[in-house]
Amino acid sequence: MPTNNPTIEQFLRIRQAFGARFTGSGHHVVFLMNLTGTAQVYVMNESGGWPHLVTDFDNRVMDVWPLPQRAQLLFAMDQGGNENSQLYLTNEDGTDILALTNNPAAMYNLGAISVDGQWLAITSNARNGQDYDIYLLKTGDTFDQSQLIKKNQGWWRVLDFSSDNRRLLAVSHLSNLNHELYELIIDTGEMMHLTPHQGNAQYNFAQYWGPQEDVLMASDENAEFTHLALWRRQTRRLEWLTQDPYDVEYLAVHRPSGHYAYVLNRQGYSQLYVSANGMTEPIQSLSKGVIAQIDWHPNGSDLALTYHDATHNPNVYRVHLNPLETTPITWASRSGLDFHQFVEPTLHAFPSFDGLMVPVWLYRPQQPHSERVPVVISVHGGPESQERPGFNPVYQYLLSRGFAIAAPNVRGSAGYGKTYVHLDDVQKRMDSVKDLAALVTWLRDQPGINGHRIALMGGSYGGFMVLAGLTTYPDLFAAGVDIVGIANLETFLENTSPYRRKLREAEYGSLDHDRAFFRTISPVYHVNNIQAPLMVVHGQNDPRVPVSEAEQIVKHLRAKNLPVEYMLFEDEGHGVVKLKNRLTLYPRIASFLEKHLMHNA
Repeated sequence: MPTNNPTIEQFLRIRQAFGARFTGSGHHVVFLMNLTGTAQVYVMNESGGWPHLVTDFDNRVMDVWPLPQRAQLLFAMDQGGNENSQLYLTNEDGTDILALTNNPAAMYNLGAISVDGQWLAITSNARNGQDYDIYLLKTGDTFDQSQLIKKNQGWWRVLDFSSDNRRLLAVSHLSNLNHELYELIIDTGEMMHLTPHQGNAQYNFAQYWGPQEDVLMASDENAEFTHLALWRRQTRRLEWLTQDPYDVEYLAVHRPSGHYAYVLNRQGYSQLYVSANGMTEPIQSLSKGVIAQIDWHPNGSDLALTYHDATHNPNVYRVHLNPLETTPITWASRSGLDFHQFVEPTLHAFPSFDGLMVPVWLYRPQQPHSERVPVVISVHGGPESQERPGFNPVYQYLLSRGFAIAAPNVRGSAGYGKTYVHLDDVQKRMDSVKDLAALVTWLRDQPGINGHRIALMGGSYGGFMVLAGLTTYPDLFAAGVDIVGIANLETFLENTSPYRRKLREAEYGSLDHDRAFFRTISPVYHVNNIQAPLMVVHGQNDPRVPVSEAEQIVKHLRAKNLPVEYMLFEDEGHGVVKLKNRLTLYPRIASFLEKHLMHNA
């Protein structure tokens, strides 16, 4: 039964179901769920029922794909969070698992499956560890039997097969925000550049569409937001299908019918649209939260998607279009908690130092323990990411303990247009830290908020923001929690995975030109300024922000006898995802915050 005094362990044991796709027959749905403590593959009847466990590994499964016209699945899995995903083939019931790749030092990314299920297009850095070449693999063969189609430089992904299996769509990432889209002729290796452009432009979710196999995609070429666009083969130009002041964040095409579905990000809330039979209509039934991934049923009349909001954990839903009906397929465990006691945030905006209005989600505890409650400012990573009104069990636990949560989208965040996302580039880096100081000023004017008992908490780039906030504005914060954060921009870029360095230099600055600047702003050079107690968390296998970043900041703090707690997880990477480790970590974080924001108040 629900309890009035739930423990943080109960919140952490709330499960998530996500990443659903219909099998080729349409009779089953495959998806990921963390019921065992890590994300594993499950399969169940398309209309619901009891899920069947397909995989049962200690390591997380990262994605799963059903094969068209076969009762088989592909899935990707890494080791200990190192992100070097390997590919596996199995029957839908989990029997006869075959490792298609077996090189733990390389990453293998499934890009596309041919319409007939006979061929797989894969990108991998197996050649040199940093450049992602394109390979063709016959289904059932292992990678040593693959055919190298195209040698590349940098980060590439394959997006789709043509219906005759002769062409591929592939995208080159010059940076996280600048792409080039190509069509590759498989037999000759010839590449046709589809999207020559000036400046930064993204080309996401590109898929063949229509009898001429034009290309449907989401792009922000010459625009503030990513719009739905159609590349016409006849004219070799983009035709814009939407002009909303919001980003298209997902797109799925049902090729036989030409139907497509897409999701708009409206100030953080997802809005699903379906285009069928010449009409485009919004689907209003799931509009108070976040939609992640959409997939068409083979019949072209149903969708599977993942939905969650602030008070509902992620689950797989089926959307039947005619008549419109939305029903959950999965019922991931709520750990005996009463979700009616969970808190929805309210969306606000506060003025920063230069007058820029910065969005922030504010969560207030339903049962505050005092007239003025302490606040945890939670800063997202990226920085080209976005705080959304989705489900966060740690937020809900802290709220139940009497904390407020302020989750800003400081300048540089995605979701607010191309201009906004570039406001923190390179020399403007510390402007985003000034946004945190402006947020404190705003919070002090809010009723019921104790603006002098504030902690910073964040992961990855959010961890950098925690350290930068504590070193730049030491008087404003009572505590900090840095999870897999950057302490030194120079050593971060030197030691991050080689393929990521170029992508990150476009955002942070380059080792060739900006080392002196990195040394002026990196928190590790300003540890003397830190006054608040700090908790540092890292995964030993982190390929993005190497563990040396945590070791640096901890070493400097301890050398100066400054208060720091350090938690290192040997079997984690860029974040802590295994339930057994989360059950160790987050009670410590909760106790740390209670000690320094409540007990020492």
